[in-house]
Amino acid sequence: MSFNVWYRITEELFKYDDDHYIARFRPYAEKFIEALYEHCKLDADDVDDIPDDNSEFGEFRLKAVEALRDVVFIVNSDKCIQMMHEKLIACCHKPDASWEESESALFVMSAVAQNLLPESDTHMPEVLQMICSLPAQSPPALIATCLSLISDLNDWFEMHAQLLEPVIQWILNFAADTRYACYVGLCFDRITSKCPAHLIPLLPQLMSLITVLEQTTTNGHKVEEAICSITRAISTIISKLPLAQSKLAMEQLCEPIINNLLRSTDTTDATFVTTPATNTNANAHGSNKENEGSHKGRTNESWSSLASRPILWIDRSAYVFKDVWSKPTKGTRPELEQIPWTAVAAKFIEALLKATRKFEGTPRVIEHAIRSCRLIFRALGPQSLPFVEPVVTMMIETYPKHRHSSYLYLASVIVDEYGANEKMRPGLLQMLDVRYFVSKKSTSRNRTSRNRVNKGRVVEKRGRK
Repeated sequence: MSFNVWYRITEELFKYDDDHYIARFRPYAEKFIEALYEHCKLDADDVDDIPDDNSEFGEFRLKAVEALRDVVFIVNSDKCIQMMHEKLIACCHKPDASWEESESALFVMSAVAQNLLPESDTHMPEVLQMICSLPAQSPPALIATCLSLISDLNDWFEMHAQLLEPVIQWILNFAADTRYACYVGLCFDRITSKCPAHLIPLLPQLMSLITVLEQTTTNGHKVEEAICSITRAISTIISKLPLAQSKLAMEQLCEPIINNLLRSTDTTDATFVTTPATNTNANAHGSNKENEGSHKGRTNESWSSLASRPILWIDRSAYVFKDVWSKPTKGTRPELEQIPWTAVAAKFIEALLKATRKFEGTPRVIEHAIRSCRLIFRALGPQSLPFVEPVVTMMIETYPKHRHSSYLYLASVIVDEYGANEKMRPGLLQMLDVRYFVSKKSTSRNRTSRNRVNKGRVVEKRGRK
């Protein structure tokens, strides 16, 4: 009831452009934050566990986060951080203070950290100093909350990069622990999105971290999620390196992904071959569950088991290119900018095309592979032109058999990007003709089927008469 009341209050207050009027609600909002701090405390018995977001208490804390973000503009983010900072100081001076009191204060901070003004430097430096003094043997829930808070401070770190060094070193203490892998990966992903230059010295360590995580035997899905975040962080750092260095770094990052994608494609059976009539149903009878990712419920599955499926490597490739590309600034000529890793991209396209041809009837694999192709085109910009033709050829050959909607989306992107190129027009027109012919044929087939059904109904009615 309190969450709903405060949501409606904040919805109305947000319409006012009157700080004095809004300030009348500030004492009540502060009391509400204090109450949430109390109610979000974990049980002391949870000293060895990280809270599960799907549990009843986990869902309550998620609602509390939403409520905190609703009301924080009333009290100001700095004030909220100050309130929780005082709680932390009190815990430090109280002999019998429990770890869950500090964790709850940090949890409230992490909920509002993204609203903190980047120029604010009153409380957060001291909070980070406290966090970096926590030993690695601290309760897992406390460590996880600290890592979440750090990842939400990426905008703030952009103006306080001088504080990153001790924070990064503290994060690395937990990098190889599968309990914290997702939190660590998210930290590096978000921090590099704002401060990539400051993490360049960390590049070899992040590369080796992927190899370490790939040796884990449990929580394979969580580990791969962490690896994908680290992969995106690495690619963001690589994009800031000089050309020669970026070429070598991209080869080091991508060669294992390409080789494993080719290997898993060769060793996995393509048991799902659909017809145009059945292709619209991704869960049709006879689908290849190995490639459809039906193992997600097995949370304790090892990473090596997941790595035998092509879709893991297809998704990994998407994270390599997702944030490398950037829109050209005004006045530049991107067609003249040399991208040093076009050879790597060519190998990726070749591997992805091999997977799409083998698993042409598996919608999920096709959708993810086409997304990776699209991200490579974006990363290369005009220099992706040599790779467009083989992808278009594949779609022309495959679409009449399997009408995947992802083909249509990629086709529209290609036409929009290269339709003005005279050399590309014949192939693009052929692609359009195939789409038109299949659609016309499908419409004719549906009309014939509908006529047969209607004719049967007429015969049935006449028979009854």
